[in-house]
Amino acid sequence: MNKVKLGDVFSFPETVNEYAARVVAGLVVTLSAIILTTQNIWLLGFLAYGFWARVLTGPTLSPGLLATKGIIPALGNPRKTTIGAPKRFAQGIGVIFFIFSTLGITSDHRSFSPLVLIQTDKDRLLFSM
Repeated sequence: MNKVKLGDVFSFPETVNEYAARVVAGLVVTLSAIILTTQNIWLLGFLAYGFWARVLTGPTLSPGLLATKGIIPALGNPRKTTIGAPKRFAQGIGVIFFIFSTLGITSDHRSFSPLVLIQTDKDRLLFSM
């Protein structure tokens, strides 16, 4: 039996497949659109998990495995290697936006509006700047 080290789980690869990263980004946009159109705030937890998992573990525990293990192989396994650090940074930005968006949604304070993309108005999600 192979032992998995904690350091192996909580690490980000030095290089990633650019095509897989783009597919994962597309899935994030799709999930965000579903959240906005259905007003289902419970899906925000899944979105948050995805960002946190990708920041902390890279693709290891990410729901984006759907892209790397399902969609990319179905497309013939295209591969374009790129540096992983900017992808991790992008996921970190996603975490920050998610935190401030959630604060704005749950507190309904307009003071967050310059910082978030989504805010609530009587149980409806709206775009805001």
